[in-house]
Amino acid sequence: DLYLYTQIIEADLTTRRIKSTNETYFEAKKAIILATGSAPMKITALRKIVSEEGEETDKTEEVDDTLVDGIYYMKTHVDAQKIKRLLANTSLLQSKKFLVIGGGYIGMEVSAAIATRGYSVVLATKDSHLVASVFTPE
Repeated sequence: DLYLYTQIIEADLTTRRIKSTNETYFEAKKAIILATGSAPMKITALRKIVSEEGEETDKTEEVDDTLVDGIYYMKTHVDAQKIKRLLANTSLLQSKKFLVIGGGYIGMEVSAAIATRGYSVVLATKDSHLVASVFTPE
């Protein structure tokens, strides 16, 4: 599946439910792969902090992909090798569904690699068309 004009605004890492700005929800059973370009955008998580006095404040922080199972950022050769090992070892997979966020060259290549191995892929991009930084909509 391909979703154009789709910006991801919320990710529940427990349920693996992803929300877009147009209120569309995606479910990623095993993996969320962020392929947003040469500098991957990081998922941010909102945490509630309660002080000793009982006051609540919100804190936003980037999600570290080394600490959360099933999230893979794509920038380096090491990142690509992690995803390649995941796809090669079917015993690691609980599902054959993947969500790739990013409709640039990297996101398309990752999606194609996943699909050619027989997995279901949803590709979401905030742009009006794929590889928007290079090609015009026409």
